[in-house]
Amino acid sequence: MNRCSSRTLVCLAGATLALIAVAVHAGPIDPPSGPVAPTAKPLSEIEPRIAINAANTPGDAASLFRITQPGSYYLAGNITGISGKHGIVIAAEGVTLDLNGFDLAGVPGMGGFSAIALPNNTFPRTISIRNGSVRGWGDSGIALSNASSASITDVRAAANGSHGIVLGTGAIVSRCTAESNNGWGILCSNGSALTNCTALNNTVGGLSAQAGAVITGCNVSHNTGIGIFGSNSSTVTGCTAYSNTGSGISVDTGCTVSNCTTGSNTVDGILAATRCGITNNTSFGNSGANFHATGSGNHIESNTCTGGGIGFQLSAAGNILIRNTASGSGTKWAIATGNAIGIIVLAGTNPSAISTNGNSGQGNTLGTSEPNANFSY
Repeated sequence: MNRCSSRTLVCLAGATLALIAVAVHAGPIDPPSGPVAPTAKPLSEIEPRIAINAANTPGDAASLFRITQPGSYYLAGNITGISGKHGIVIAAEGVTLDLNGFDLAGVPGMGGFSAIALPNNTFPRTISIRNGSVRGWGDSGIALSNASSASITDVRAAANGSHGIVLGTGAIVSRCTAESNNGWGILCSNGSALTNCTALNNTVGGLSAQAGAVITGCNVSHNTGIGIFGSNSSTVTGCTAYSNTGSGISVDTGCTVSNCTTGSNTVDGILAATRCGITNNTSFGNSGANFHATGSGNHIESNTCTGGGIGFQLSAAGNILIRNTASGSGTKWAIATGNAIGIIVLAGTNPSAISTNGNSGQGNTLGTSEPNANFSY
């Protein structure tokens, strides 16, 4: 009995200590006085943007939706246009619009209306649009020709009645696609930058940018007209222009075209006006000339071409042509008088130009030590 009583006392003492520990760590049982306050974050913190809808952005006689205040906006679903109205009109500066992967689709008989547009005679700045598609509108898909410093990213513009995307000065366009629009695929004004964009099957041309533009890493093909156009003092780098019915790349005065590829265009591969630098490009099979300079002051160096109507064509005096290669059938060199050109060497005529294996050299198989020579082969 005494042994059992001792064991019982030990068990009771242990249970008492456990209850005390629970009481200490559990906190007060009674709730605090007053109404219960919510502990979750408000919607404004979870989604700190404004949804495009009839309540937040009501439209008017010319638009389904209208943005009138600066801020960050987003789509929560697809938009289908109606005749006689733009999809979204941006009537404010400092607007960011996330299409959220959704589609703005026009309908037949849209007339001169766009998926995203500006009010008439306004010149807003700093508009940003990203991540969605605009297709089948009567006018341009995105029509921001009066806006400055606009940014368009990851937008697809297809089958619109005019241009795919139209922007004003200082625009930034990246990773956008423009297909089968009844105008230019992408059309920008002065000082714009286009990066990693694609334009195909557009009726007027692929990409066009005015003075001081930078066009990098873009791909244009099967456009009716010019593939890429850069106005004065523009730079075109690392682009591909294939099978356009105009020239693949056409630039005006004081431009740079480098590390580009042009092929199977109906007119010229690369067409330059005056005082341009055309370097390290590859051009093949263009029906006109693979490289064509129409004015003076051009520096054409280290380019390669194959086939086509003419390899290198200088239509005016006062250009320099060095370190280029031309191969294939057709006229390789069509050079007007009064140009400075490196000696043109017909490669393969040197007797030492034979097959070789291993590390044994065969000397200069190109037949000249002139560092600025051009080569035919």
